[in-house]
Amino acid sequence: MTQPIEFREIPLFRYFETDARQELPNWFTWKQAKRGEVILSYGKPVPGIFIIASGEVAVSIPNVDSPLALLRSGQCFGEMSLVEEVETASATVTVHSAEVRLMFCAAGDFKKILVNMPGCAYSFYKGAALLLSSRLRQVNSKLNEQLSEFHNLITDVLKDSQVSRQLTETMSEVNETGANVVTKLMQIMPVLNNLHKKFPAAKLDIEQLQKVLEEVFLVDSQNFDRISQQLDLIYQQFENIKRVANGGTAIPLAGDRNLFRKPA
Repeated sequence: MTQPIEFREIPLFRYFETDARQELPNWFTWKQAKRGEVILSYGKPVPGIFIIASGEVAVSIPNVDSPLALLRSGQCFGEMSLVEEVETASATVTVHSAEVRLMFCAAGDFKKILVNMPGCAYSFYKGAALLLSSRLRQVNSKLNEQLSEFHNLITDVLKDSQVSRQLTETMSEVNETGANVVTKLMQIMPVLNNLHKKFPAAKLDIEQLQKVLEEVFLVDSQNFDRISQQLDLIYQQFENIKRVANGGTAIPLAGDRNLFRKPA
């Protein structure tokens, strides 16, 4: 038979009078669960207070991969639904060890304890306030640790990627190529004009060639300029990522973001 746990060792009940603590086990029942079983689900109703007698449970919230906390023997969960008067769970609690043994008191029964046993309400809320404060410190420490790990990871990735240098080189090559195309087109146009004068019979062919070159000059050279500006915007965005990753603040982008929309 499972031996009852000592309520005086549980922080939530630390301030209860001796007589009240001795009465508490009569209101709790035993439960057992296996690894992976969900005891409480985020956003779902909380049936009451759970005290861990043995084993371990993981506390997690949506969109966060790792558990916020691991609760072990002598710790409890579900009590904040009474403190906050919110009937839904603010986290998911899952069995983390091979099995877990729990003492459980339904919310309605526990409210009867607080109402009918003198001094219990004050003692409970005092213990709950201190417990909540402790949990907030733990969560804050956990989040700060994860943010630090993320910062170091991003910094290392950006440092090793050499994207900044590669973007700078690509921008330079694009600008140089665009300038060369425009220069050569401008050199070709006078030659075509001379050919037009020397060979009147080839007028139509020369004019067609001139038309094609003009389209290249007016359309494709503009595309080169647009691509160059796009690369510059990408470079600015990448630099902002580095600033934020290193604890700085992003600066406004210089340029037209609509450049990334394909012309109609």
